[in-house]
Amino acid sequence: MKTGFFKENSSQEYVILLEGKEIARYTSIKEFVYEHAQLLESLQDAQDELLESYYKAPE
Repeated sequence: MKTGFFKENSSQEYVILLEGKEIARYTSIKEFVYEHAQLLESLQDAQDELLESYYKAPE
């Protein structure tokens, strides 16, 4: 089964497949990069909050 980032020739869109299942579709590389950057920032924020919670003194 296909997994990867592909350009669909018929629509000129970019598709992300995971084991043959479409999980995302983008109209441009710029759109993909922008969303990817936002998701990475959200993940980093969540990890920072988790780390801070480990080091906070009990109240």
